[in-house]
Amino acid sequence: MIVLIASNLRGGPHQWEVLYSYRKSVKLDKGRFEIECPAELPPAVYSKNFKVRWSLIFGIPRFGGRFMWPRKELRLKIMPSFIEVSEEEHGIRLERSIYRPGDLIKGEFELPKGDASKSLVGIKVKEWLVKGKESYSNAYILSEGDITRAEGRHGWFEIEVEKDITRPEDVSYFYPYTFRSKFSDMEMGISSYIVVENPEFTLEREIVIIPVEPRIVRRELSRK
Repeated sequence: MIVLIASNLRGGPHQWEVLYSYRKSVKLDKGRFEIECPAELPPAVYSKNFKVRWSLIFGIPRFGGRFMWPRKELRLKIMPSFIEVSEEEHGIRLERSIYRPGDLIKGEFELPKGDASKSLVGIKVKEWLVKGKESYSNAYILSEGDITRAEGRHGWFEIEVEKDITRPEDVSYFYPYTFRSKFSDMEMGISSYIVVENPEFTLEREIVIIPVEPRIVRRELSRK
């Protein structure tokens, strides 16, 4: 099993570096086999700032195991594991705190001061990395919403969660799904927040975005 974790948070948007490489070799006999996935490593997510690739490599070791021939790679689509977030409202009330792409989020908020009708609402995503004593992050808006009603400091809103472009046959999730991982000397993750921005005050409440249940689709490889 091989897991490669890369990020561009420590460089620029086009300066990717491999942060961590996990390798585990197992000798297999004929028949069924089991390999335990390391639970501490991140899921197979390709986002603005992270690329995580999981693979099983099958082959016959040659020259003392330095390489394998013939060999075959099987890519694994590892889902994000469930995580919990605080249920504290922070001035924003929601029907729930866990959502999937395409869901419609309905909620309400109350500002400490200011006019709710002058507010903007959306989903902010933060991709972050802590390595040793250094930390890096990038925040951006995933979806913008609408204020559907406002009365003084009190407002109501709707946000449609951005849809996922990942196809069932893809071997990675091309979407910033929520996860947190801690391994080696680093921590990394993707967090999402409902954000209400007002000239007088800003409110934030953390939410979780998870994938829909996976569908199994055979991935056909074209031969040249």
